[in-house]
Amino acid sequence: MARILITGVGGFVAPYIVEALRAEFPGPFSLRLTGQAARAIDGLGEVHALDICDRAAVEAMIADYKPTHFVHLAAISALPSVEADPNSAW
Repeated sequence: MARILITGVGGFVAPYIVEALRAEFPGPFSLRLTGQAARAIDGLGEVHALDICDRAAVEAMIADYKPTHFVHLAAISALPSVEADPNSAW
């Protein structure tokens, strides 16, 4: 069974990714959604708060869940924010 970890589910793209995954995996699959502003999407999957800047927390999440697939959506998308602090965007 696929175990899919998605970061950044508080953003715009996540619901569309979940719909695409439903089409790709018509059978059972496990979905874990993470983010500082984590929210459930159509009641699908486990939802966990996760700060991706916290390396130990990210490593613990991966070790605990053992994902077979990973979708990374957590990012800074506003160009002025990236230009002001490139290291945080990286």
